[in-house]
Amino acid sequence: MAQTAENEKIAATETNEDMTPSKWEKVCGQVTEAMRLHTRPFVAPLSISDDQNVRLVGTGSFVSLPNRRILLTCEHVSSVGLMGYQLFGTETVHLHRGAFVCQPFPIDASFTEIDDSLWSQESHQATTVPYERFASKHSLIDKSEILFFRGFAGENSHYGFGVLETNGTAYCSQQKVVENDNPCHFEIFWEPSKTQFISSTSEAERVHVQCDDPGGLSGSLVWNTRYIEASKNGRQWSPDMAVVTGLLQRLDSRTKTVLALRVEHLKRWMDDHSKT
Repeated sequence: MAQTAENEKIAATETNEDMTPSKWEKVCGQVTEAMRLHTRPFVAPLSISDDQNVRLVGTGSFVSLPNRRILLTCEHVSSVGLMGYQLFGTETVHLHRGAFVCQPFPIDASFTEIDDSLWSQESHQATTVPYERFASKHSLIDKSEILFFRGFAGENSHYGFGVLETNGTAYCSQQKVVENDNPCHFEIFWEPSKTQFISSTSEAERVHVQCDDPGGLSGSLVWNTRYIEASKNGRQWSPDMAVVTGLLQRLDSRTKTVLALRVEHLKRWMDDHSKT
């Protein structure tokens, strides 16, 4: 899925005079699909369970730091209780009993170490985001740049017959440019009525997948795709050019945006708390 909002016309006029709305829609679809495939091994659904059911609570990402492998999410996600996670390519839910290092809002970040024994417990296709792919700061070369995030919304998660079915959703959107930008956060357009499915979304998926409530996407990494940057520099874009630029935290329905922690604040906090 792709979201574009008020900034759409800026992208069409400032990046390519020949860019029409239909061409821009096609570009957003192609970037969304490429980033969806590129990032899915990094991302994990996070859940809690009791005797009655299993409930999705958020999204996590596997990250490789210089001295350890971690699962990164939001503090308000990890604070709900004993959590389970899944590795891409498996259906097993692993209960994680290790402690989380947490910091409440405005940082609202949390991580826990995933040691080699847990990582190699079964065959899977999950991989980690190299820490080098975290940008030094949130900085877009163009205000129309395409941002991307992928996670697991609760509205598309279902529990039945002892199985939690999680369906990941991928979005491209743009930053909302406002005066007096928040020093810790930036806003990303979230307007369900303007969401468009990419061409690879099947008819069955279009019927069943909802995109109204971002609850559960908390903890998703926000990527600066650098598509506009590559285009301005005359380079052919590929998803491995993308860098992490933030951590998705919460919805602000009043401003029709989702809030993301700027990567420089996330990195500073991680660096301070991940030293051995």
